[in-house]
Order: sequence, then C-alpha cells, then structure tokens
Amino acid sequence: EQILTGVGVAFKLAHALSIHFLQMNAFPDVPPLQLKSFLDLVALGTIADMGSLTGENRILVRYGLNILRRTNRIGLLELFKYSEVSHHETTAATVASKIAPPLNSLGRIADPQQGIELLLIKQDRQKAKDLAQTLDNINTKRQQIEQNMMDSIQHHLEKYPQVIEQRCIILHSTSWHPGIIPIITARLTKAYHRPVIMIACQNGIGKGSARTIHEFPLLQALR
Repeated sequence: EQILTGVGVAFKLAHALSIHFLQMNAFPDVPPLQLKSFLDLVALGTIADMGSLTGENRILVRYGLNILRRTNRIGLLELFKYSEVSHHETTAATVASKIAPPLNSLGRIADPQQGIELLLIKQDRQKAKDLAQTLDNINTKRQQIEQNMMDSIQHHLEKYPQVIEQRCIILHSTSWHPGIIPIITARLTKAYHRPVIMIACQNGIGKGSARTIHEFPLLQALR
C-alpha cells in the first residue's frame, strides 16, 4: 500500500488541477505551471515527514533531490550553510539528519510559520540568514529539552523498574513539553519493544502520544 505524505498529496492535487485547467483552457494567457520546479520541496517534505521511500514516494524523492541539489531557494541555501552540509551533494540521509530537524523543531516548540517564510524567501538574503539562525537556535533548544526529558524518564524507570515489566508502558508528567513527547515515545517503543503511551499534562489538560510495535496494532485496542 502506497502512503503519500501531506506534501505528496498536495503535489498530486496541484498536478491534477493543472491538467484539468489545461484541458479546459481555463487560463489561455497564463503559461503552464512548471510543477517539476517544486519537487525539491516535495522531497524535503516527504523525508521530513518520515514517508516510506518506496513506490511513488521514492520517485518523488529521487527526482526532488536532483532539483534540491541545484536549488536557488535562498532560505534553503542558508539552512544548508547552518547545517554545514553541501546542497550539491545532499542525499535523503543528509536531509533527514541535518535539514529536516530544524524545520520539524518549529512545529514542536515554536511557530512553524517561520519555516514557511524561510522556504518562500526569494530575494531578501539577510532575512533568510536571520530565519536560518533562528531555526538552528530552536533546534538546539529542542535537543536540550529532549535530552532533559529523556534523562528524567530514564531516572524514573531505574527507580521504578516494575513499569517496564508491564505489557504496555504508560507515563505522564506535568513537566514535559507536549511537542517533544512523540520523539521520546517512539524511542521508548523501540528500546523496550512494547506499546508506549506518554501524556504531558498542563493546566488540567493532557496531550498524549502513542506508539506501538508491529505485532500489536494499538488503534484496535483503544477502540
């Protein structure tokens, strides 16, 4: 089964609409949209969203990386500089490890709109530099929060080893950042090979993240 990421769905929709408008001759005075030029963003989004690099995703990423290696998007180029990688030689692995984390960190602990602004900058190089630095700083802050949370959880599990003897690990705290718990939930699931549910409680409201193993579909159990 092919599962497109959100950016893949958006690209397919744009592709279908462009074909429809061409067939209808809806905008005779407007040149056809060159969707190929947006494949760098499609590749970036697919990798950042951890899309499975098989089937159509693999095709989109393969051709998107070719566009990314010669991109002229000022914001992306500045982000590559801060990440200390060459965009000319970028691979899916470098995007996943160096470029995607700063962008993803925005959605976890800050305003994701800043990432959109960075990708849309066309001429203002100073603004691109400032935003790239902001993303780098936020990513560093996210790493610190993540490490502090992980240290706290490991200490708790060492103090109460009976927790990891359960078939499902369920943890909650009023000191966790809700944007970070999905990362740690996935890490604990992999480490202990069992379903994990984490709930960050703030002002009487709990925001949770759940991850499971292949052998135990969690959604069916929750239903």
